[in-house]
Amino acid sequence: IHRTTDRADEMAERQGIRAIDLHTVGLVDRIVSEASAGFLATMGAVIEEEILALRARDAQRRLLDRHRRYRTLGSP
Repeated sequence: IHRTTDRADEMAERQGIRAIDLHTVGLVDRIVSEASAGFLATMGAVIEEEILALRARDAQRRLLDRHRRYRTLGSP
């Protein structure tokens, strides 16, 4: 639209695709700061935590929760 990346932040906000926007509507579970010096290690630890938490839950409950989550995406 603007033929420049200088306004990318503005466009992301208007389109509702910033991390905080996606978190608010339930598309993103956690936001991990890219500002940390050990970003890759932090990201790896967060992914591990999320996977372990999912594995600890009952498989049927996980499936039901996932279906409920995706059925309500975009709903006010």
